[in-house]
Amino acid sequence: MKYLLYFLHSWLAFITSLRFLCYRPTIRQQISLTMIYGVGVIVLRGMYNFFKVPFGTHTILLAILSIVLFKIIFKEFNWQKSIYTALIAFIIMLIVEAFAVLPIMKLFDLTVDKIETDKVLNMYIGVLSNLLLILIYIISVIRDLNIRQRGFKRYHNGINQQ
Repeated sequence: MKYLLYFLHSWLAFITSLRFLCYRPTIRQQISLTMIYGVGVIVLRGMYNFFKVPFGTHTILLAILSIVLFKIIFKEFNWQKSIYTALIAFIIMLIVEAFAVLPIMKLFDLTVDKIETDKVLNMYIGVLSNLLLILIYIISVIRDLNIRQRGFKRYHNGINQQ
């Protein structure tokens, strides 16, 4: 279940950041990015069991992975747009963590170790993070619909005045 949440979280984070930039990826692009990045999350989070690296190292490596994936999977993206998109994705993830995970950790006196070792707690935190990502995605969809509707009204009013 934990790994399924990683893949869902990956898809939501990237689809939300792409939606924020008003870019609509194909299904193939979504699947490719989600699968490769999801496996990357599993592998890079698993490295803590084998190597003595500081906690948070996986975040830096995942940011680099996401930049490369955006460049490879989205052919029309240049390196600059890949970096921007990855940064937006990570900013969205950090905001979600700041508004979802940190208050819960503070409220229930939890540590990262407790969350990582308790499977049920880990699942609840993952679900909470995903719910906030879904909320951000819905807000961006509403924003896009609102922009399209305004644009149509302006176009429609311009034609009627001529």
